[in-house]
Amino acid sequence: MELFIGLMFWSIVCAAIFLIKKSIKFKKVVYIILVYIPLILISGLRNWNVGTDTILFHKWYAATANVDILDFGWYYNLLEGLDLEWGFVWIGYLFNIFDLDAQVMIFVYSTITVLGMAYAFYKYSTSLWLSTFLYIALFSYAESLNIAKQSVATMIMLNAFGYLQNDYKFKYFKMIVLSMVFHFSSIVYGLILLLMPIKFKKSICLLIFFCIIGFLGWNFILIFAETFSIKYIAYFDTDYIMARSLGPGIIQILGIIICLIISYFLYKKKKFNLKEEKEVVICSIFMIALILIIYFQYAINIIYRFTPYAFVYLYILIPLIINKMTETSLVIKFIIYSAVIIAGFIYCMICINLGWHEIIPYSFCF
Repeated sequence: MELFIGLMFWSIVCAAIFLIKKSIKFKKVVYIILVYIPLILISGLRNWNVGTDTILFHKWYAATANVDILDFGWYYNLLEGLDLEWGFVWIGYLFNIFDLDAQVMIFVYSTITVLGMAYAFYKYSTSLWLSTFLYIALFSYAESLNIAKQSVATMIMLNAFGYLQNDYKFKYFKMIVLSMVFHFSSIVYGLILLLMPIKFKKSICLLIFFCIIGFLGWNFILIFAETFSIKYIAYFDTDYIMARSLGPGIIQILGIIICLIISYFLYKKKKFNLKEEKEVVICSIFMIALILIIYFQYAINIIYRFTPYAFVYLYILIPLIINKMTETSLVIKFIIYSAVIIAGFIYCMICINLGWHEIIPYSFCF
């Protein structure tokens, strides 16, 4: 617990850099150096007992030592008892060529994933420090220790946010394909292509329709997915489809609804320019998708794998709406930022104590 509290506190302390009289680009770069290097070191130098996917890196590395990369039959052979994606096979293969060990593979993964998130916040967030704080406090950083494959795919697609803003369908499609190399489930981003150009009412109706179809036709979706990879047959197990209590998800859903209500209120008050309106609409679509994901995962557990894909857009939306709410009053700005920071600390501590995110206590690899 002390580690994550320390990281949150450090992300806030380093935000003081934005008070000095320098160019905003300079201040953002300095902030990234100060805050994200510790995040890389903590993730990249972790021990075997930190994070559920850490030991998988060692298995992936060992499994790809003697792969014939030109023979695509290797993919199906490796999948027997080993959860592996094409991207990590190629990475493991390259690291074996240069005789680098699995710990180096983990460090490179951590560097790319963490810096990729930093670059997305640098480019698309109205408040780099607040997005970073939320990234730590709401457990996306900690969960990257557990869900390596989804974390890479999520980072790739968050960096494709600009293509959504500008309705670049083909470029967005290429980013989807790239993310699928690291986790096949990111194919769900393909639904966004059907919503482009982004129109709010059309998007909401289609999103709800697809979620209902997905819920009712889950077995057919898995059969289709299984034709691409035999590992998806495991998702027919009752552990994946067993219903759970909706209780914990209600808090998350209420928080998202509050953000959507505030966004709508600011939209009606014409607080956003045209570019910001598009950002709010895009983030709102992902927030509605997140509500549906949170709800449906308590009927079919495996749905939770899609949560990171929508959740990260909170880190773009919250700074944007807070920035618009606090334009006129320093007092309101202080109160709102303080409330968000306090809520973030409380959320983090509760989650760690209850073990909601299955984060194993941290220890260095040395």
